[in-house]
Amino acid sequence: MAYGGKMTKNKHEMTPLLTAAENIRDDVVHLIIQRPEISKEERIEALELLGASFANSNRDEYEPSLPLAYLYLKQAMEERMGDSSKHANLTSYFIPIEKPHIEPIAAYDFHRESRTLEDLEKIQFDTDALNMESLVIRERILGSENPDLIFPILYRGAVCADKKQFQRCIALWTHAMNLKQNSRRSVKEDLFRLAGLFTDMLHEEVELSPNHVISVLSSGAEELERNHQQLSSLASDDEDIDEAMEEMESNMHSVLYLLVMAGQLKLPEGDDNIRQIISHLNRIPLKTRHGRSLLHLACWASTPVPDDYTYFSDVCRFPCDRTARLLIECGADVNAVDADGKTPFETRQQM
Repeated sequence: MAYGGKMTKNKHEMTPLLTAAENIRDDVVHLIIQRPEISKEERIEALELLGASFANSNRDEYEPSLPLAYLYLKQAMEERMGDSSKHANLTSYFIPIEKPHIEPIAAYDFHRESRTLEDLEKIQFDTDALNMESLVIRERILGSENPDLIFPILYRGAVCADKKQFQRCIALWTHAMNLKQNSRRSVKEDLFRLAGLFTDMLHEEVELSPNHVISVLSSGAEELERNHQQLSSLASDDEDIDEAMEEMESNMHSVLYLLVMAGQLKLPEGDDNIRQIISHLNRIPLKTRHGRSLLHLACWASTPVPDDYTYFSDVCRFPCDRTARLLIECGADVNAVDADGKTPFETRQQM
């Protein structure tokens, strides 16, 4: 900057200063914010993002640190409130800068960001509130489409899962999935991750709300629709077709596991949401590389089930007559044939 360099933004609206803060490069942040070209607003946001990133670090070389998170969040708040102790000659630092009003987000337990130093001091030793404060700050500064936003949300959800706080984990992981899906990024891992969490809950006999399963199923149907459209747009010799096919197959399996679990839950009487989702799935011409539909997979004894991850093999077993029946009731084609010329029922009889 001393030689004419500018704070340009990348496609995610990130400046070098914000990138340094998000990557927890506090040495670089301190160096840049001392430059006279940096505005008070830029300085504050960098300190806020640095603190929030320390709370939920996704860098191997940094362990999450709430004391450091609070230190930088407090420093940023002092700047916001007009603390001029370190900038006695800069009258602009006397002027408070209020935070923008952001609607609270359910995944963050409807946490409202601190707006004064007193607000922040109240949560200094409240681990959960400080973690939620940090996630709210990151989403405000980075924006909902920034891919760097995701990992700390997943990390915080995993911490909740380890503590058996399953509802909080579901809320955080679902929020991360929705953010990615809204930005048209793959949610293959998210669908599988949530399905795995649900198997844990069922295995441990923890109450699993049908609404959670239905919500993830709905996202799965939307993702499979996108997968099919992507495959349809690729030529048969396109180098990307194998990767696209692998992703669709993975999502088909995740959705199938969710359907099996949904069949084990007591669904609200008169609630047709799940049938509407299954009807939607049946309207998408989904086929594995071997030509198998969802109904084929439900009827096939060799449908793959992960045996080294959570409790899939305990919860999801094939063939699954209940899942097959549900698919058929919602319009699945019983006469569809796979690459071997076999219908779902003929696949079932191979046992």
